[in-house]
Amino acid sequence: MRKLLIFCCCLLLGFACLTPALAATISGRGYEDFETCYADNLDFINQNTGRHLLPLVLAKGDANADGGHRIYELLGDVLRVTIRLDQSNKVIEKCEIVLTAPPGMSYGTSEYNDFTTSGYHSYALLMAMHTAADPAVRYGLVTAVNDGLLAGEGNYTTQVGVYTLICTRADNVATLTFENTLAATPEPQATPEGANEMPEDEGNNEEDESMAG
Repeated sequence: MRKLLIFCCCLLLGFACLTPALAATISGRGYEDFETCYADNLDFINQNTGRHLLPLVLAKGDANADGGHRIYELLGDVLRVTIRLDQSNKVIEKCEIVLTAPPGMSYGTSEYNDFTTSGYHSYALLMAMHTAADPAVRYGLVTAVNDGLLAGEGNYTTQVGVYTLICTRADNVATLTFENTLAATPEPQATPEGANEMPEDEGNNEEDESMAG
């Protein structure tokens, strides 16, 4: 539970010849690929933790909302997700994942269990922004964020393909924000240690800390 709580408290040459407007419509993580990958990540987590998590449904906004950018949202007290597409309404322009630890949460309570479940969903959503085919490699991004938040005392920034990922943790709230920069760089790869460190069902460790808490 330590890493979950730490995480919860604790992606060109070909584009060089394209105009910025054209590049913006084709560079980045496609939303359909994101959805498929999210479900695949949950299968990976279930296999390694013995859980039976199912994908959460993000509400689909109108295509003409927000200046022609479709918004997908998941609104909850513990887990909140907002995804803004580019003007093609196919590619993710911005993705924000917010995980909040309920105040006064006690081990074994329904609030605690909900927080733990939401934490695993935040893992799967974070991993879905990574384009590696192997979920074990995508899980390396979880490891990088966990370690970065610890080392940075609640602040961590990295580049994931064309996205800048900014992570903060303060007052029991962890915020992970991907913003499309259209400047592709190598994605963080799982180190041998990170790749082999599969998610575990850590909900039975009462002494662990939380990423959000």
